[in-house]
Amino acid sequence: MPLGNRVLVANPQFNNPFMDAAEIEVTGRDTGKLAWAAGYSSHGEPVRRIRDKRGRISEVWIAGANVKPASVVAKEIARRYPPRKRRPIP
Repeated sequence: MPLGNRVLVANPQFNNPFMDAAEIEVTGRDTGKLAWAAGYSSHGEPVRRIRDKRGRISEVWIAGANVKPASVVAKEIARRYPPRKRRPIP
């Protein structure tokens, strides 16, 4: 969520997603740095967006964490972990 020259990173797993939200200071079109974060987060670490050939955002790097869309993660999980074959019921 943009807020001036900073972007708030919400945590959807919290009851209040903006409680302790990290703040990214925007330094370029697709770059920034963590200006404020709670606890032992990666303060001052770089943040960047990666775009595909069409110019759409395909992934986001927040410090050392690579964030991808849910659909991409679901495909990766399906590829890595195919469904188990069920044992025949005697």
